[in-house]
Amino acid sequence: PLAEAHQLHLNVERFRVAEIPFQPSIIGIDQAGLVEVIDGVFRRLGTSAASRLAANILLTGGLSRLPNLKDRLELELRTLLPAGTSLNIRHLDPHLAAWKGAASVAQSS
Repeated sequence: PLAEAHQLHLNVERFRVAEIPFQPSIIGIDQAGLVEVIDGVFRRLGTSAASRLAANILLTGGLSRLPNLKDRLELELRTLLPAGTSLNIRHLDPHLAAWKGAASVAQSS
């Protein structure tokens, strides 16, 4: 019937969308995922600087609105960091964080 002609069937696609930042290869993009990029930064900085950076990670922007992104990122980054390294991921308002940060810089001397 007519109703069946206007149906949209979703299979695994709805689950893969949230996976793309971690595995861009699933949609044919040949580049590193989010955790790989962060790991590369940690390695280039060295242990001391990477530890300071891991203690102050900020998530903002539209992508940060993905459900459970912060939890997944924390879980995967913990496997990369030495035991006992402080990991603090903060999630700010994706709509206003950049504006508030720029306003703060503009007001400071």
